[in-house]
Amino acid sequence: MMIYNLLLALITLGEGWHNNHRYYPASERQGFYRWEIDITHYILKLLSWLGIGWDLKTPPEKIYD
Repeated sequence: MMIYNLLLALITLGEGWHNNHRYYPASERQGFYRWEIDITHYILKLLSWLGIGWDLKTPPEKIYD
């Protein structure tokens, strides 16, 4: 099942992990774990480094338990 989510995440730029975003909607990040590839998050992170985007919130540690 996880391989299908990974393939879907690659094709849809991270939407395969949208259930994580529903669990913690304050975060723009959808792939919470390292192995959950979220290309949209990487793009938004790059834009924040360039000063174009800001106020990106990451999930708190309690979400990972």
